[in-house]
Amino acid sequence: MSNSPKLQPLQTEKQVWELLAQALPVLKALHERGQVHGDINPASVVLQSPAQPLELLNLQGLGSPEYMAPEQLQGTAIAASDLYSLGVTCIYGLTGISPFEWLDSPILWTDYLPHPLSPSLQNLLTRLTASAVGDRYQTVEEVFHAMREAGAAVPAKHTPPQLSEQWCCVKVSESFNSVVTSILIQPDGWIASGSEDGHIQRWNWVTGELGRPIKAHQKGIAGLACHPGSTLMASSSDDHTVQIWDAEHSATLIGHTHCVKAIAFSPDGSILASGSWDKTIKLWQVQAKCLSATLVGHRLGINSLAFHPHEKYLASGGLDSEVILWNWESQELLQRLDGHNRAVTALAFSPDGQWLASGSADGTIHLWKYALQRFELKKIVSAHSWTVSSLIFNPTHNYLFSASWDHTIKVWNIPSAQAVETIKGHTDSVTVIALAETGQVLVSGSCDHMIRVWQFKELVE
Repeated sequence: MSNSPKLQPLQTEKQVWELLAQALPVLKALHERGQVHGDINPASVVLQSPAQPLELLNLQGLGSPEYMAPEQLQGTAIAASDLYSLGVTCIYGLTGISPFEWLDSPILWTDYLPHPLSPSLQNLLTRLTASAVGDRYQTVEEVFHAMREAGAAVPAKHTPPQLSEQWCCVKVSESFNSVVTSILIQPDGWIASGSEDGHIQRWNWVTGELGRPIKAHQKGIAGLACHPGSTLMASSSDDHTVQIWDAEHSATLIGHTHCVKAIAFSPDGSILASGSWDKTIKLWQVQAKCLSATLVGHRLGINSLAFHPHEKYLASGGLDSEVILWNWESQELLQRLDGHNRAVTALAFSPDGQWLASGSADGTIHLWKYALQRFELKKIVSAHSWTVSSLIFNPTHNYLFSASWDHTIKVWNIPSAQAVETIKGHTDSVTVIALAETGQVLVSGSCDHMIRVWQFKELVE
C-alpha cells in the first residue's frame, strides 16, 4: 500500500502537529469503543483542510507490515499499536523513506530528515515509535499531554451539540450499555434496537416503558428488520447467524460463514434476504424458514441491502465499493452500479421506486434514477465528513435522511440533492436511523449508547 501513499509530504513541523491533532481524536474515539484501527499507513491517511476532519481509511484492515508495531506483527494489536503506526507514518511523511530502511538499522530516522525538528517533536515521534510497548505512549491522552507540554494545539475535549431548527429531540434512552447498531419502529409503536453486545431491547418511547432485554446472539447484532405483514422480526449478527422472531419463539437460520451485516424482508414478506462478509446474499423462505437461493457477485463482503418497493429488485452494497442490482425472484444479476471509491455502507429506495440512494465510507451519497429498466447515476453529493452509516427516504415527502459517523443526521431534498437540515445531538458516531410511517418521527442510535427520538417541531409546538 505504501507504493502509492495518499499522505502528502510533510514539509514543515507545523504540518506534523496538524496531522497529529486531526488523527488522534479519531483514534481516541475508536479506542474508547474498544476498537483498534490496525492499518494506519500513508495510504490510509487522508489529510483534508483544517475545516474537515482527517480520514483514516481501511478500518480493521489486514495491516501494512512496514507500519505495524512489533506486537501487531506477532498477532496482538492494541491501542499503542495504532500510536506506533501513526508515528511511523509521520516519519515517512517527513522523510519519504520506507520504515524498512531505518527500522532495526544503525541509521536513525532523524538522519533522513531534510530539515531539523524541534527537540519536543523529535522526542514525541521517537516515543511513539519505540519498539518496546512499555517505552511507548499507551493512550491518546498521554500524547495530548506531551503535545500540550510542547505548546502544540490540542483539540477541545467536547463540542456542545447544536440541535436542529426543524427537528426536536423529545426522548432520550440512557439505558443501553453498548453501542446501538440497529433500530426499527414496530407496528405497535415500540422501538426495537440491537446492540453490539448481542441484545435486543424494546422501548416504548411514549410511556418510557422498557421491555425485557433479549440475549439474541452470541456476538453483536448488525441488522434488524420488521416483517411487512405480521409481527415477525428478524435479526442478523456477527455470530454468522440470522434469527426470525415471533411473540414467543425464534428460528435460527444457519448458512453464512462470516458476519451477517445486512438483513431485509421483501415487500410481500415471502423472502428474507441476508448479506454477509462471506461475499454472499442468501434468500430465505420466511414461512418455511429455509434457504431458497444464494446470490454470488460481490468481490468482497456485503454491508447493506434494500428491496425495491414495487419491482422484484434487490440492491446490495459491498466492501468492494459496488452496488449490485438483482432480480430476487429469478436470482439474476441485472446491473453493477460503479461510482463509489470506498465501501458502500447504506442503501435505500424511494417510496415510488424511482430513486436509489447509496451511501459510502467515502462520505458521499450517490443518487441513482430509474429509467428504461436501469438505474443511472444522477447526483453525487459530498454529504458527510465521515462514513455514511444509514439512509432512509421519507415515506410521505421527497426527502432523504442520512446518518454518519461524523455525529450528524442530514435531511436532503430530492432530486435537487440540497441539504435542508442538519440534526445534531449525538456525541459519537450515528450508526442507524429509522423513520415512522408518518415521516414525522425519526429515531437514531449511536456509539454514544443513546437512542434519540426526534419529532418534527410543527407537531411538537
